[in-house]
Amino acid sequence: MSIHNLDHLFHPTTAALVARLGAAAPGDRTLVANLCRSELAGRTVVDLDGTPRPADLDPGVHWLSSLEGLAPDLDLVVSTTPLAEMPGLLERLQPLGVRTLVATQQRRSLGDAALEAAVAGAARAAGIRVLGLNSFGLIAPGEGINVSRFDVQPRPGRVALVSQSGALISTILDMARERQLDFSHVVSLGSLLDIDFGDIIDYLAWEPEVRCLLLYVENLASVKKFLSACRSAARVKPIVAVKGGSSARGRELIATHTGRPSGEDRVYDTAFRRAGIIRVESIRELLASGEAFCRGPLPRGDRLGVVTNSGGIGVLVADSLARRGARLADLSPALRERLSPCGTTCGGSINPVCIHSDADTENYVQVLQLLLAAGEVDTVLVVMAPSKVSSPAQVAERLRPLAAASHVELVYIWHRHSAEHSATLHRLIGQGDVIYQSVEEATTAYCYARQYADNLAKVVAVPPRFDRTLNYRQEEGAARLASLGRGSTGLAADLDREALLGAYGLPLNTTRVAATLQEVTTAGGELGYPVAVSLAAGPGTASVWTPGELPGAYRRLGGDGAIVTLRRMVRDVRYELKLGVQTDVEFGPYLFLGTGGLLPGIPDDETVMLPPLNRLLARRLIDSSGLAARMALREDEAEQLEEILVRFSQLVVDFPVIRELVLDPLTLARNGFLVQASRLVLEDRGIASPHHLATAPYPNQYEFRETLKDGTPVLIRPIRPEDGESHYAFLRGLSSQTMYNRFFGFRNEISAEQMARFTQIDYDREVAIVARVEQPEGEITIGVNRLTYDPHNGQHEFAVVVDDGWQGSGVGRLLMEKIVAIAMDRGIDTIYGMILATNTAMLSLARKMGFEVVERDHETLTVRIYC
Repeated sequence: MSIHNLDHLFHPTTAALVARLGAAAPGDRTLVANLCRSELAGRTVVDLDGTPRPADLDPGVHWLSSLEGLAPDLDLVVSTTPLAEMPGLLERLQPLGVRTLVATQQRRSLGDAALEAAVAGAARAAGIRVLGLNSFGLIAPGEGINVSRFDVQPRPGRVALVSQSGALISTILDMARERQLDFSHVVSLGSLLDIDFGDIIDYLAWEPEVRCLLLYVENLASVKKFLSACRSAARVKPIVAVKGGSSARGRELIATHTGRPSGEDRVYDTAFRRAGIIRVESIRELLASGEAFCRGPLPRGDRLGVVTNSGGIGVLVADSLARRGARLADLSPALRERLSPCGTTCGGSINPVCIHSDADTENYVQVLQLLLAAGEVDTVLVVMAPSKVSSPAQVAERLRPLAAASHVELVYIWHRHSAEHSATLHRLIGQGDVIYQSVEEATTAYCYARQYADNLAKVVAVPPRFDRTLNYRQEEGAARLASLGRGSTGLAADLDREALLGAYGLPLNTTRVAATLQEVTTAGGELGYPVAVSLAAGPGTASVWTPGELPGAYRRLGGDGAIVTLRRMVRDVRYELKLGVQTDVEFGPYLFLGTGGLLPGIPDDETVMLPPLNRLLARRLIDSSGLAARMALREDEAEQLEEILVRFSQLVVDFPVIRELVLDPLTLARNGFLVQASRLVLEDRGIASPHHLATAPYPNQYEFRETLKDGTPVLIRPIRPEDGESHYAFLRGLSSQTMYNRFFGFRNEISAEQMARFTQIDYDREVAIVARVEQPEGEITIGVNRLTYDPHNGQHEFAVVVDDGWQGSGVGRLLMEKIVAIAMDRGIDTIYGMILATNTAMLSLARKMGFEVVERDHETLTVRIYC
């Protein structure tokens, strides 16, 4: 379901409360009061108990005792009626054209699960979006809307708060009032019966008054929708989350009161990072992050300077930044020399720059002018301890234009708390200055902003290519899994597991089976010495160091007729790893990497990540585990481990039946990595690939090999993140007219962020296919077609462009045919596109393919086809 109807939830003009007020709970009375105060064209209370209209009720509020008198086309209904009455209520609201409903009812017992399912079914049948159950309602202060049970009425702000727990929102609103933090929206999601985090994030991320989103999350109704919405939104607005249920007992409580399990904390942690979400551990941190993102712009870089008139506070600033992983900029010798006369004898030339405690306004301005002019910092924290000779207001006002001209952000720390300074502080904040009253607040805010900036930088990073194509023998892997699924045991199971891993190119310490001395001798020679020879059934192992020892060892194990296995003994092992996959109750399969072998297992040693992996994500997994430094990996070894991770990830992607697979140990020795042992747990859950994954993988089912009109072979396939360089060359090669036809305007340059949007797409909500041909200089892109989903209207739009030199070759038609076929495969019933009226070639192609013109203006035509 699209989020189109959410306009009626967040921007209603008419609303009604349907309740039984005969024995109203305090929350119901608060709802009535809030609805009556809301700035709506139509406000109605329907009391099904038939109590008389209160004498003091606003005369503009309609009071009814039944649904019969409700006006049609209501935007929003709030219901507090018992859960058992909800299915019937939804059926009666459908003819009235109701679009959205807030349901405050909550599950009273496990037996209510059937009632919840009935409510969900009735809502779908009626086409009504439901917020709840157990929702405390929502507030949109800027719209003058409050249909909630909250006593606190927040002022209009730029922070959107979305929480599963309504009671927790009450606490957050009280704390936020103390901090003077205001909200654009406050949403209590409740049990996620219908409207969930993904819907709300998709909607609020594009509301102009929202600067950042704060979340309290316990579990998710749709993991894929949540991650997809967050990946999209986090590119334009920060998302900060507190995750409840970091402990096993906490997750048990969540499952009890929501009726839905909550996944492992470490899996949520990696999922949040993958989606660009900043995770914090407390409500205070959540509110601090909201303040940080609303008070000032993001840092332009990570070069941070500090100027202070207190050496002690300078030390506290440096310590606070270090605890949060931030570092101060190293100032050049030339700048340090220029700053030296302005500082104290104890270190005015280093960063933090410590000036005299009695420094006046001119001293501050002089030092900051030098810093701004040098171009060596992106942000400066300006600490102003109380002083009789310096004026913080004058410093801020004089430096404001200089900072803007030099593109440096100034953040002030004022250790003043008098009423006079409070008034000045609020005046300057209103003029755009960023001012905090403690070291912790300022450094915390800076680090949140830097973390978000770092997340954005990771988004635009282009994954490096491997120097060869990675091939997999999927059919062989499927055959081995089928054998294991039929119950192969013992040596047969060991060989099936080994063949499964081999089919995906994982480096194996291969097992050879022999039953005669000749076979044993041949196997030993092929494997190389030393080898371990073991009886296939029963105890008995011999270590053989030279070919001459092998016959005697085999005779001691039984001689001709005895079935044995031979494996090479790996010497000079530098490190033993553990690589595996397990299945989370919410997110499905996740990969983990840590120390393995005979060393005792340490849970914290394992680092996890959701599949699928590309080479860039594989390197991040290695780096975040700390193993690269601990193992002193050479670059070629790091690249080999990257390839192993990518191959292992593909195995997990291809086979949902794998519930658990652990390679332990995965050894690093003189000749590289080798899998020494593995264990496998299968579970057929009736899920086809890739639906078992939280994040959509590269859709290789949409790869097509075709031929152009002149016989040139062309590969049409989905775009990959690794295509960044070639896609940039393709766009740069387009003529100005072709660029205008595609983008409805001229583009002189494509930024790194725009290129990331073009190539690092979310396969859950869009598809981009490229046409590639071989040329003497290598494979190049000659065309691209995109199918993009807009959650606001539920429509899918195509956009195609072909290189000038290949127009008329037939590639445009192929790209259009394939995008229509992909839409049909995905169950999309309609696609549309916008074409310039002057683009006659594209209009002709669209008509030939069966598109119809459904809208036109003087410049563009909108075409549509039913798939």
